[in-house]
Amino acid sequence: MFSQVFEISPRAGEMVAVDGKRWRGSYQLVSEHSTTEPHPAIQLVSVYLVERGLILEPYEVEHKSNEIKVLPQLVKQFACNGVVFAFDAINTQKSCTSIVESHNHYLGALKGNQSGLLKEVKANFQVEDTYTEFSKGHGRIEERIVEICQTLDDIRPWAGLCTLIRVRATRTLLKGEYEIVGKTEIRYYISSLRETALNLYRAHRSSKVHYVRDVTQAEDACRIRIVPLPQIGQLLEIWHSISIGTWALTIWLKPNVVAVSA
Repeated sequence: MFSQVFEISPRAGEMVAVDGKRWRGSYQLVSEHSTTEPHPAIQLVSVYLVERGLILEPYEVEHKSNEIKVLPQLVKQFACNGVVFAFDAINTQKSCTSIVESHNHYLGALKGNQSGLLKEVKANFQVEDTYTEFSKGHGRIEERIVEICQTLDDIRPWAGLCTLIRVRATRTLLKGEYEIVGKTEIRYYISSLRETALNLYRAHRSSKVHYVRDVTQAEDACRIRIVPLPQIGQLLEIWHSISIGTWALTIWLKPNVVAVSA
């Protein structure tokens, strides 16, 4: 495996972003090709070591399963200790218990799949710390307000829960000389970390690589038709991961190069 060949594994204190990705264009409804049978879209789960900008080998998700089963395997495989796992709402499940019991931490999105907990968080959220940031790119300006709450008196018991996080994002589209203010989106997260709003925001933002995969590398448009399908998809995912890692390393080194040349 990729991580085993290069002896790469998470270190204590690092963030591990677990990101499920479905290659939407890889499905086949009828037998269009003699070498493949009709099949659903390929689904893989990537593991991203945020601080080092490295993406490890992808994990195949069986067609009749989902990515929930991958996270416990990762904790067991890497024998992690002191690592922060970041994931989407689909993994905000009982897996949080196994993460805490293995002496690790989590930062997970909270959505309707945990409707009871989400309702309590919305009703009892008390702003205790705030961080605001503006960013410009892809033809829009986005304002993000990150608020945290560490008062959990009226929140149901949840494994290791220490912090509630609310992110309010407002996008303004740039159309020539005009600015079109969009609707404000509110997202919630939970974490076993007890950090400031700024630190939790940085952790949340640094774990996102979906835009690069969807737009720059056009993974959703991929129409793989070669057997064995998942394995070919994994090879392409590894190649994409290497390119993303190289790009991230270049960005990380750039400020140092400028400082030296100055």
